[in-house]
Amino acid sequence: EPTHTGGWPYHVAMLGAAIILAVAFIWVEVRHPQPIMELRHLRQPLFVMSVGANGIMHMTMLASTFLLPFLVERGLGLLPVYTAGMLIIMTLANVGAAPFSGWLFDRTGWRWLPSAAMAVISGGLVLLGLNAGVLEYWGFLAISLLLGLGLGFFMTPNNTVIMGALPATSRGFASGMLETSRQLGHSLGVSASSAVLGLVVTISLPKMGERAAYLLGFQQATIAAGLVAFVGMILAIASSRAAPAQEELALVAGPEFSS
Repeated sequence: EPTHTGGWPYHVAMLGAAIILAVAFIWVEVRHPQPIMELRHLRQPLFVMSVGANGIMHMTMLASTFLLPFLVERGLGLLPVYTAGMLIIMTLANVGAAPFSGWLFDRTGWRWLPSAAMAVISGGLVLLGLNAGVLEYWGFLAISLLLGLGLGFFMTPNNTVIMGALPATSRGFASGMLETSRQLGHSLGVSASSAVLGLVVTISLPKMGERAAYLLGFQQATIAAGLVAFVGMILAIASSRAAPAQEELALVAGPEFSS
């Protein structure tokens, strides 16, 4: 029966069919005079690097929010309300920083803002992973605040760069790739972080007990997410070096992107 209980032959066959169809779609698109997707834009370094950094940011941040309940409730033995406090702090920081970062980017055109924000995210995740076993709760709140600020200061200017990197007639493609990188990052973030956490817990549980095993699993998975975020920072730096001046970006993107 072709359901989740169908076993590995069904799932492997469906994955193989998906890969074959994806390759066939790309083969047709790059040769068609009027393609559905303008894949030629993927040769634009500024656009590709900014989209890649966006995907990595969403991957690492969703990984961290997915892992937090395992840390707080399984690793530290605290009530779920403590998880909620950390997530609320992170969300409020993101919501508060996003409009300000957009205003700052519009006024200054500072190209290094996304890469600086990714550095904050990477550093925050590594700091959290290294110190999760010794932090007081206020320390977790402080790092959650730091991660939320990094997210807010990255997303708005980087989205602006993505939308302005292509001509106005290709904004639909830019918007679609922006959303694709976001959803792909979410999927990879949850699957990769859960795989690392599950592997570490499975190996460590018989030796150290549930609480210590989950704490170690959280630490390993969060440090791995921080290292992935470091790759996103490198992409953001490369994107900032390739970015045109604010005036050139406005000419490409259209008058509504000008200050």
